[in-house]
Amino acid sequence: MAHRRFLSSCSVTMVVLLLALIVPPLTVAYSNECHLVRSLSNEIASYRPVVDRVLSYVRDKRGYKGRTWAALSEFTDTFGSRMAGTPNLENSIDYMMNTLRAENLDNVHTERVMFTGWQRRKENAALVRPRFKNLVMLGLGGSVSTAPEGIRAEVIVVTSFDDLSNKSSQVNGKIVVYNQPYVSYSETVTYRAIGASEASKYGAVATLIRSITPFSLNTPHAGQQSYSDGVKKIPTACITVEDAELLYRMYNRGQKFVYRCLLWTAEEEGYIGAYAYLKGHKSELKNFNLVIESDEGTFKPYGIEFHGSETSSCIMAEVAKLFDSINATSMKFSKNNVGSDIEVFENINIPGLSLLNRNEKYFWYHHTEADTMAVEDPDSLDLNTAMFAIISYIIADLSVELPKS
Repeated sequence: MAHRRFLSSCSVTMVVLLLALIVPPLTVAYSNECHLVRSLSNEIASYRPVVDRVLSYVRDKRGYKGRTWAALSEFTDTFGSRMAGTPNLENSIDYMMNTLRAENLDNVHTERVMFTGWQRRKENAALVRPRFKNLVMLGLGGSVSTAPEGIRAEVIVVTSFDDLSNKSSQVNGKIVVYNQPYVSYSETVTYRAIGASEASKYGAVATLIRSITPFSLNTPHAGQQSYSDGVKKIPTACITVEDAELLYRMYNRGQKFVYRCLLWTAEEEGYIGAYAYLKGHKSELKNFNLVIESDEGTFKPYGIEFHGSETSSCIMAEVAKLFDSINATSMKFSKNNVGSDIEVFENINIPGLSLLNRNEKYFWYHHTEADTMAVEDPDSLDLNTAMFAIISYIIADLSVELPKS
């Protein structure tokens, strides 16, 4: 992999946060009014022995049970975080190549991708008045850096964009702290996505954004952000729920407080690999029948979410019925894309699928150092693996391709 590295250094009194808006797909209940020809329904049903055999194998201690967790834990323990352009990523790619070749899979190879971006280095922020307190923070992807001397400024705390607008006359020259309540990821992530740009319109020098999570153990959540056209780019970062609440209480008492911070940023580089693959393989896209991803956790699966044509949805609904033995027959049809990396393929009319799983606690750990193997359940991982394998096999082996329109 060829790459160039750019360092973005930031010294800030208080930091701004902004993240590219990522909205989970709108889902609607799947209609049962399917009219597949009986022969196709029967063909799909004929795969039940395969489904039962695979599920039995992954749940049998003498077979595959626990092997997904063991393989994943070895991989993550060995290579840790794998940011683009880092030795960890390069070494992990070599590891996967050797592993796949050892399984005698066909056409195992790598492809060059040019990557240009930042690397995160040491960063910090601190409250310096009325008392000194280090703030746990993470710079947001795409954030500009501060000057070497940093930013030292008073803070204004807001709870919404409307609150920011109402206090707009007080913002100039200050650091804006967003203490927005968590409603849902799709709604609340807007503050990470455009918070810096909105505050910059009124003259803010930086922003700190409450982590996008319903639960916190003093854990900051990183993520990507981008700047709106025509606004001055100001530094941005996320802070913990606990610190956002602390600053909000102090602000409401009329106490004035100031920060210092050193920040380097880079996170979620922007589907670089997916776009590079799409660009390099446009002539082969006619061979794509289905793209699959699990972007929001690998907890216990209970069904599938699908984006594609009506007939394809009917086919996938029949496939979903085969997972009744593990109570994973739910089927959701989405009018929008159902994955991040696969989005670039769904945008060109390739059907997309993701697993529905019990991810109620996903945003507890999302984009934090708390996202470790301790969160993973071996049995759930086995079922995720089995569902991916079974669905891939059935769709590849089926006598018809998924209709794209």
